[in-house]
Amino acid sequence: MIKLGSTVALGFTLLAGCSSGSVGQESEEAGPVGVGDPHTAAVEAVEVTPSEAPRVRIEKSLRELDRGGDAKAVKASLEALIREPGLSGDDKSEASIALSRAFEAMGDEESAIDTLETMLMSRDGERGQSVDAAEKRLRFLLTGADKTDELSLPPSEAPAPITSALADLFAADENGHVLVDVYAFGRGRGDNHGIFEIAEAKRQKMEMDLGGKISVGQSISGTDSWVGLPRAMGEADGDMPQADRSLLVFYYDLADLKVPSRYDDYLPMPSDDIAEVLERGEGLVMAKKRSGAKPTIVIAAPRRAQLDLVEEAFSKMTEVPWEAVSIPLEKKLRPREIQATVRAARNEMRACYEAELKNDKTLAGSIQLEFVIEPDGKVGKHGIGASSTLPDPAVGKCLSEMLPTLSFPAFGGDKITVTYPLAFSP
Repeated sequence: MIKLGSTVALGFTLLAGCSSGSVGQESEEAGPVGVGDPHTAAVEAVEVTPSEAPRVRIEKSLRELDRGGDAKAVKASLEALIREPGLSGDDKSEASIALSRAFEAMGDEESAIDTLETMLMSRDGERGQSVDAAEKRLRFLLTGADKTDELSLPPSEAPAPITSALADLFAADENGHVLVDVYAFGRGRGDNHGIFEIAEAKRQKMEMDLGGKISVGQSISGTDSWVGLPRAMGEADGDMPQADRSLLVFYYDLADLKVPSRYDDYLPMPSDDIAEVLERGEGLVMAKKRSGAKPTIVIAAPRRAQLDLVEEAFSKMTEVPWEAVSIPLEKKLRPREIQATVRAARNEMRACYEAELKNDKTLAGSIQLEFVIEPDGKVGKHGIGASSTLPDPAVGKCLSEMLPTLSFPAFGGDKITVTYPLAFSP
């Protein structure tokens, strides 16, 4: 934490000459299933017409097994079908599942299991109804249970408090399905203090209601800033643009994320009014209900680096803030803001070192920058610390002269004293 008069240990190493750093698809042909097992003796196959479609032949085989018919004849017919050239992957899978049933009816459980394993391995992890059916049969043959234990453990961490309130904004459709649709402008998903775990919160609420089938889906889209809004306004699904069917979340600051007033209809309050709050050094969270559309939320801070502080405060709320809520923020720079500004001058710093490296190819060591950041973001008192170990004073002099050119964000609080070590090596 940066405090007045404290030493902030922020730094990096500068190296000379370095810059900063399904169903319906064919699967691969499997080999004949069951060849070489004890049951490959010639038997009379189930009577089929050669021109019949593979699915019809498989259905005939299954009906034969269902009525307790000749399992050996069914096995022979299915093996012949599997060996036919040009058989699609799906048909081969369905025939393999039926063949497994034939082996089971014959009392050869090991071959029934082997057949399923061979089929599943040949699909290379492709998902589809036939794969699901094969896995279900395999589970039954190996465990005696045809479904997994329905008891599932809840997440290790509960969703953020606000997600429970946000979950109430999404109702089930006529089929009982809930789609949590969110469109965020100005901030990547990242951690986001869990505020986008709305689907999990909705799922938990539905489980507590002990209603019918639980079906919750989630779609989270995002763009770097408000400039993605026109695309969302025109990106229609049926007769409703994404900007209306989605919960809109605007991250807003006084720089690149400041939303132009022409989009005020999408904001909970006019853009200029939001900016007025931020200019006082406060954060802001507010939501707005929209007729015929999902609500809009604004998470705002004076500077981009402060947005996660406001976002964290929002995540702890238990109700959607339909009225503006101001978030107190300390008037100081965050360590990463200082680090970002110094790193932006990396090339100039390296140039100070490389100019002297031409005279001494072994020049190496560290230099400790010491400077004061004034409330307006300008560098005040500055110099090189006594603990610096780089032997050439010209590098330190060059760096010291460069420091006043750094421009930090204005923060309006007490001045900040910073020490910033740099390491140099060829």
